[in-house]
Amino acid sequence: MVYLVVNVRLNSLAADGRRHLFGTRWVASLAKALIQSGRRGLRREALAALLHQMGRGETSLNAKQAQRMLDALRNGLEALGGPELANRVQWPPGGKVNGPWTWLAKSSDRIEWADEPVSPLDGDFAPWGDSLPGFHTDPLSTSALRIAQEMKQVLAWTWDGDGDLLVNSLSDERLWKGCSAACTSLRWLWLGEHATAARKLELAETSLANAARALEHCDAITNGALGPVVETLRWRLKYHSNPVRHCQDVHRMALAGNHFHSRHEPVNVVAEINRLNLLMLCERRLLEQSSSLNVEEAKSMGLSIARKGHAALFLAVAASWMDRAQIVVANLAYAHQAIAKRFREMQAESEEERHLRLAVEWYAVALSYFTRFDLPENSAHEYIFLGELWQSHDRARQLFAEVAPRLPWLQHGPGEPAYYQHASALAKRLVTDRRNGATDVRRNGASNRWVERHPEGV
Repeated sequence: MVYLVVNVRLNSLAADGRRHLFGTRWVASLAKALIQSGRRGLRREALAALLHQMGRGETSLNAKQAQRMLDALRNGLEALGGPELANRVQWPPGGKVNGPWTWLAKSSDRIEWADEPVSPLDGDFAPWGDSLPGFHTDPLSTSALRIAQEMKQVLAWTWDGDGDLLVNSLSDERLWKGCSAACTSLRWLWLGEHATAARKLELAETSLANAARALEHCDAITNGALGPVVETLRWRLKYHSNPVRHCQDVHRMALAGNHFHSRHEPVNVVAEINRLNLLMLCERRLLEQSSSLNVEEAKSMGLSIARKGHAALFLAVAASWMDRAQIVVANLAYAHQAIAKRFREMQAESEEERHLRLAVEWYAVALSYFTRFDLPENSAHEYIFLGELWQSHDRARQLFAEVAPRLPWLQHGPGEPAYYQHASALAKRLVTDRRNGATDVRRNGASNRWVERHPEGV
């Protein structure tokens, strides 16, 4: 007997309390189509047509793509139930390329489809779960914000070359209480890389083992992003343990590029950051445009938006891509600002307060990236939107006053004319590079006029 849960939306299978997330796209869709095809089986042309109807751009499926999907499906089934479950996927002699592929069903089997839409907008928003990386299981919690800030601080110490502070932070369990499996894996990976560079090989071995162990509980994207780094560190450690003895082995593996042995395919981290950031922007826009939402639907959408933002930020931090991390944080802050505005319209005060606080906090983080990592100011949006928030909402001004003591590096706050003058000058400098530069200038012009009318502030 097998109890199998097929989730097309998350591209996953689950059996006996265990779950497998596929790195190859559309594999769960293949599993569902295969099981539903019954004895007649499924041919490659029919699968291609079905996947195209489900949103796959291409109308055809070549032999290599089909074999990759079949192999991924069988590997996933074997990970869940051993060879016996993997061998349920069958084909006649010479039929692996074109089919028909069949599923060997048994009367005692129980198959469940868990891919029904769960969001108010026809399933455009994935539910919260372990299918995306992040800092904490709840992206709306203060713990998630705290852990993201600690990650930024570790990057800063790496930037400064301050190994002692870096090791103290990464080794202090109290600082990482409640962090996700992805964050745990990254934390130990960073410690292992630092220890390897310092030739502290015993600490490096322990850290590597911890990183790999945490990675086993992570989603497909995290495995694809961190898996190659973990395996590369494993070979680096082997080399440094005895360069003379292991040089040839490590050289051979490095030449072959055969260093990836995690459960999922490698991920293009740059493309994935941009994709997740774009999803966050689009979902925020959809939230703003949806006129018939109730509070529970808005909460679900807000959670999904935060989830995309945290996933993009996690990958940017993991890649030490500071300028992109800053952009993602700014977009995340504005998303919380838009969500708070929506809850204000709904008179949902507790939810409005929650997202308002997160907006102010994330704006502070966004601005801190500029100063801490000496990044070029290539956008005025952070200043503009924070200024708008500060001017339009009494509570936002109170919250910013609470955050301000932690921002000694911010020369001028949104209660001062110089803040808007700087934002306006920045927008004008960028006007030739951005289509919306004129909008930026108009926004700042309005901000400056408001300050002129209220020189004493609020």
